[in-house]
Amino acid sequence: MRRAATLLSLLLVGTALAAAGPRVTAKEAERHRAQLVTLVGVVASVQSSDDGVVLHVGDVSVLIPQSVRGRFKPDPMELHQKAVAVTGFLTPPGRPLAIVVQRPEDLRRDTSALVSERDQLRARLAKVEAELDRVQGTYPAEVVEGGITLGPVARPLKPLPPYATQGTVLAERGVPTRVNWSYGKRELMYGRERWTFDELGQLISVQPE
Repeated sequence: MRRAATLLSLLLVGTALAAAGPRVTAKEAERHRAQLVTLVGVVASVQSSDDGVVLHVGDVSVLIPQSVRGRFKPDPMELHQKAVAVTGFLTPPGRPLAIVVQRPEDLRRDTSALVSERDQLRARLAKVEAELDRVQGTYPAEVVEGGITLGPVARPLKPLPPYATQGTVLAERGVPTRVNWSYGKRELMYGRERWTFDELGQLISVQPE
């Protein structure tokens, strides 16, 4: 009995898949005129009128008559920019390329497209992370450990003049990684170097930490 039920389920699934027709994109639809197909793609635009709703999937118009619109959940107007799968007969040659949808089960979100989009995003994220790891490996140790942020273009540091002031050092070296105050002196840390200034802002010494 159980085996018979299993065979019946497989038969029903196979019949449903056959009834859905081949999966085609909007670019492939022209070659399947007057055939039963499952059109897959993203809804580029949605139009509403007294006659019903029209979803545009590529060059194919998906027509939902007003008489059956209320049976669709969610409302077809909410499918803008969503991936869908539409099952129906394409119009024959000589007529505008379209599918008329009469049953709610023939218009649904295309979950396979959502999975594909998610996988593509994951692949792009992994590529970006790999590039960040590669670029970080080219930084000097003092940049990585000291937390210095480099700009898009590295410029060579010019030698500072004698008796440099705190202002000229900040202008030349940029934002320090750390600032220390002690007994009227101020220390600016650049990576592993300690730049010490007196209370008037004159440079006293530059020493490794």
